[in-house]
Amino acid sequence: MSVGSDCSVICGLIKLGDIEALKRFTPVCFDWSLCDSPYKTPVLHAAILDGVTRPELHDNILEILSWLLKMGADPQQKAPSNANRFDIWKTHRPETTTVTLKCAGHTALSLALALREALMGSGVEFPDECTFLEAVVSVISMPARKAPRVAINPGVLDRWEKVLEMTETHNVTFETADGEVTAHDILLMASSPVLRVMLESSMVEGKQKRIKVKDAASGGVSLFVEMLYTNATRRGPDYKTVLTALDLAHRWQVENVVQILADALRDMITFDSFVLIAEAATLKGLEMLKTACAAYGAADSKLQCLLKNGRLPPAVSRLLGQADSPNEEQSSKKRRVF
Repeated sequence: MSVGSDCSVICGLIKLGDIEALKRFTPVCFDWSLCDSPYKTPVLHAAILDGVTRPELHDNILEILSWLLKMGADPQQKAPSNANRFDIWKTHRPETTTVTLKCAGHTALSLALALREALMGSGVEFPDECTFLEAVVSVISMPARKAPRVAINPGVLDRWEKVLEMTETHNVTFETADGEVTAHDILLMASSPVLRVMLESSMVEGKQKRIKVKDAASGGVSLFVEMLYTNATRRGPDYKTVLTALDLAHRWQVENVVQILADALRDMITFDSFVLIAEAATLKGLEMLKTACAAYGAADSKLQCLLKNGRLPPAVSRLLGQADSPNEEQSSKKRRVF
């Protein structure tokens, strides 16, 4: 799709309050700074304006706003000078209840505050709209943001790479499915709360400094260790190796490595890799990777054929918009365990 049609689809789905479809069909690299919404504002502004007129969708729109912020929509971006004005009125008497706000120059936050002030001072009762705008202010004021990328001097990476290569000083061994991988205990404990507990315990991991990961190949474990030291690799790992490293980072709660590897996997999505990557993204709740997989799956005719024929794993089918069959729902409710 063209940029203009992308924006039209996104704005249309926001107006419907359909966050699942929004996640599936939003392009991975969509430019959130574009001002191609019907209001000639950024999408974030448009979502607020659409939401205030749809009281039945307020909860959906608030969830969408939170997702937009996670995906990179900038709450500090100002609407351009040619942005349209916004009018709102009571349906039964528009001629005496219309409230108008000029959107130009407003950030998403100032737009919500200004609109609330205009409604409060209009002499007309807009209780639901004002409550919604108060919630919008809370969402925008405390968004869950992605950690910013920080430039690192190459000399720092070189130094840590040399530390990694000093294998004679390593004192922890990972026993993998096909060999051993080593590292420094102090780095492992500083990076992962789970590994710290293991290495400080009186159990075999703590006493012998040996950690068994027989379900993982040495290539994936080595990549995980590399990421702990340098957040980088000189190798060209395939998607299965990256998935193994991602699983370890997720298992051992190394969040920054999870995000780095998830970003890397977005560029590795192909027909052959799709199912494993999509399943990992879904089961681990990796929203940006899920969005990338959903967009790829929606556009790939072969995957759509597999989806239609029920040949994709349940988690992947749900990601692509297919609801569980009645039999699956019934079987999931059959057993009750306390």
